[in-house]
Formats: sequence, structure tokens, C-alpha cells
Amino acid sequence: MEIIIRSKYLPSGNNKSMRLLSIVFAFLIWGQPILGQTKDSTNYLINRLYLKIKSSRYVQSKYIGCYGYLSETYQNVDSLKAAIGLESFTDYFNDSSVNLKYYAFIEILAVDDNLAFEKLKSISQNFDSINFDFAGQFRGEISLKELLIWEYLSYIKAKYYLGGNCLYHGRVYLFDKKNKRVWRQKKKKTYNFLTKNGIPKEWIENNYH
Repeated sequence: MEIIIRSKYLPSGNNKSMRLLSIVFAFLIWGQPILGQTKDSTNYLINRLYLKIKSSRYVQSKYIGCYGYLSETYQNVDSLKAAIGLESFTDYFNDSSVNLKYYAFIEILAVDDNLAFEKLKSISQNFDSINFDFAGQFRGEISLKELLIWEYLSYIKAKYYLGGNCLYHGRVYLFDKKNKRVWRQKKKKTYNFLTKNGIPKEWIENNYH
């Protein structure tokens, strides 16, 4: 089977070596295999997305700016999830990158908040810092552990204290009817975890409502 690429940017002619040169030239321009998706090209895409997320200056909320446009980092997150599957993506919680840990935790939290709390306990001795940029309005540096605790507390409040329809990290949830008893139990357990790990009560009062 012979593949011929026709483009005003590529040399013409019937010479086989010229056509081969055209294929190589097209690859260099477009940065992707032109013969379709292969295992190597898929791995290349996965590695490229991984490195983009890892090297991002901030972790971001899904929608940022006053017009709520999809953040570039979250586009890469969604693309990586689509490429490797949700279960494999959540394994990035064990990655050395704080950015990948954060996004993996958000996915774990959406699936099983009990498992998410166990993941929190597993990083009780983690002292890494992370930069965040939420909605393009709130930026700063915080410990990874504190940011994940904040996400966990926000999620369980939406799920158990408020209940019903909820928009969280750009996705719509239809939670069961509110259950404030469960919310109080989970919040108390989290507060005990905070105290045990030396996170002051002032942090709770200033950062979580």
C-alpha cells in the first residue's frame, strides 16, 4: 500500500525518496503520526499530557476567569483520563508530583469519599507545598495536605449537608437527600485528624465554612 501526501507545503513528484521525505516532513510539522493511532503514539500522548500537568505552575479549578472558560490544565487532565481510564488515573495519587496527586484525589473523592479520607490519612506525614489558582481569582501556596482536606470538607458538606443538585469542580452531582447526621460524623472525624496532625483550629475557622 502506497501513501501519498498532497499539500502545497510538500514537494511534488513521483520519486519514492521524495515522497518518503514528504512523510517525514509532515511528521515534523504536525508532531504526530500520520498513519493513525499506534501504541507508540498513544504512549507519547500520555507522557506528553503527564508532563504538562506535572510541570504546570498551578493546580486549577476546572473553569476559570469571569467568563468561566475551561482551564488549559484541566483540559489536559480530562484528556489524560480519557487516554488511560479513570482507575489508572486515580493511581496517580501515589505519584511524586503534587499536581497529579491533587487531581487524582479529586477523582477519588467523586467516586468514594470514604476511600478519599483513607487517602488523606496516608499522607499525614506529607509536608509538600502546592500552588493553586481557583476561578482565576484565588491564588496562593498551601500545603498539599491542607488543600486536600479543604477539598474533602467542601465535598462532604455539599453531599451530606446540602444534598440534591450540586456543581462541584465543573461537574453536576445529584446527591441523595441531605443527611446532616452523617455530615457531622465525617466532619468530626476530619477535625480529629487535623488536631492529631498539628493543624490548628484557626486553620479550620479561617479556611472552611
